[in-house]
Amino acid sequence: SIRRQRQMCIRDRLQYQRSDILQAMIGQLPVILQYFFVGAFEAGIVSIVLLVKKLINFVSGPTSKIFLPEFSRLYQAGDKKELASSFSMIMRIQMLFVGPLSVVLIGYPQVILNFLAKEMLTQTGLFIGCSFVFLFAATLGPCGGLMQMTDHEKADNVFREAAIFLMLLVFAVMHRNPLFALYGLCIQTFAESFSKFVFVCLSLIHISEPTRHAQI
Repeated sequence: SIRRQRQMCIRDRLQYQRSDILQAMIGQLPVILQYFFVGAFEAGIVSIVLLVKKLINFVSGPTSKIFLPEFSRLYQAGDKKELASSFSMIMRIQMLFVGPLSVVLIGYPQVILNFLAKEMLTQTGLFIGCSFVFLFAATLGPCGGLMQMTDHEKADNVFREAAIFLMLLVFAVMHRNPLFALYGLCIQTFAESFSKFVFVCLSLIHISEPTRHAQI
């Protein structure tokens, strides 16, 4: 009915709005808390790391977004095998984009730090660690986008909220560390991306055993 369709539309819109708010929290909360509890210099370091994260997402993200409507079509058609194939292809494409970035960010971090913030050269090891986590998350594919395109918007937000809670927990435990926000940000990125990847593999892309036996 029309009333039910309107309710579903409002529900989906609220889920997307909730997702935007959570994403904004991830992007701004670490910098704000770092500045409030430690100082402007450390907050600047966190901002630089967040800039690198946005750069990685900017390079790898647009490619996956092209395929999001295709995810929805394949899911509605019940073609899980083709859905798995498309998702694997996007992961390989993202690895092609992430590869050159990983060479620079992990192999030659001084080049980036000299350009963005020379003061952070003393934190090169931490910068490499953060870059590795962000690059790893990018290679797992567009799990969040896939979940949103396959009627799993609520699960997508639940995983993000759980990761934010874990980030806040790390903040509380490591609040005496001058760069506690970076550790929380890395934990949040890893926890959210890996948990969504496992969910996608188990719930959306898994091919049922009867189908496999039928093919054999």
